[in-house]
Amino acid sequence: MKLKRMKKIGLLVVIGVAVLTFGIAVNAQDRLSMEKQVGNMEKTIYDSRNDTIYAKGNSVNVMESEVQQAVSFYEISGLTEQEAQKQGIEYAYERKALYQEAVDKGYQVTEAEIRAYLDELRDILESDGGSEEYEMIKSQFDSDEDYWEYEYAVYTIDLPIQKYVADLEKDYYEKNDDEEIDIQDAWIEYFENYKNELVEKENFQKQ
Repeated sequence: MKLKRMKKIGLLVVIGVAVLTFGIAVNAQDRLSMEKQVGNMEKTIYDSRNDTIYAKGNSVNVMESEVQQAVSFYEISGLTEQEAQKQGIEYAYERKALYQEAVDKGYQVTEAEIRAYLDELRDILESDGGSEEYEMIKSQFDSDEDYWEYEYAVYTIDLPIQKYVADLEKDYYEKNDDEEIDIQDAWIEYFENYKNELVEKENFQKQ
């Protein structure tokens, strides 16, 4: 999977930073403060790798660290603790349900593919000295190697999802291109419903 040569302002979407992932509009000072919080959170998760199961599904499990990360992102974005908990659990369930569906449909990746993807991502992020947000997050880890090992774990799940969703979206557009509808809004609605169906199929049970 090739990365597009994006502008620096959009690069942090790729590594899951809360400020862009959740569409948060903040000023520069608040943004950097949030980036530091994100870095601290990701470092904490990386350091506590003796993970436990949060919920069991029919085919896949959701881990405590996955819920913790999602909830923390929403808390940093400004949601209340209760709202962040609700949204974080929902996001973690959807992500793992999508991952399982991608794997079931043959969307698997090798270690070599993930490493190549991360090498390309690293080249983009570090071109021209790297962005301030990227350096802020990375600085919370003990070393560059620790940071990129954390990202490796993230993309073990996210790359199959990205491949699958890209093909799913392409197929949807091709099948509905002639319809008299707003195709983008229709796709978004379809995808939200589809994720809900996958979560229902997994029937996650909290442990």
